[in-house]
Amino acid sequence: MLLIPFIVFLAAMISGTLIEKNHLKSLARREEALTGKILIHNRKRLAMTDPKRYEMVYGEVVIGADRFKTWLAKWRNLVGGRMGSLSPVVERARREALLRAAESAHGKGYTELANIRYSLVSLKMGDPRRQELMLGVQVYGTAFAD
Repeated sequence: MLLIPFIVFLAAMISGTLIEKNHLKSLARREEALTGKILIHNRKRLAMTDPKRYEMVYGEVVIGADRFKTWLAKWRNLVGGRMGSLSPVVERARREALLRAAESAHGKGYTELANIRYSLVSLKMGDPRRQELMLGVQVYGTAFAD
């Protein structure tokens, strides 16, 4: 009787880990492809001296936590403290949204992305007894070109 819930729990943990690892590999590959093509920073001064064009660009993403991480977060919520199981989800969402903004800027011919701001929102979807935790991130900044 206890074997079935354990198998379901184990399957959720393994599938969530595989999906997360694949997404991290994809992020690293896409970040590497943009290296040297666009400068991304949050400094007050631009690297270029006299930009000719500028535009606000943004990237947004909604990423859900897998069932295993959701289960861990619910237990942590009962006893209090930092929900460390959700930290990788937040980091992946931030990286993905920033990458989407940078790819958008690079696609329009911009070479610098500055004044970056993040907006995060936590979403709960579905049946209240089995709510899925989702995180929405929007990144916006100013793209500049010579």
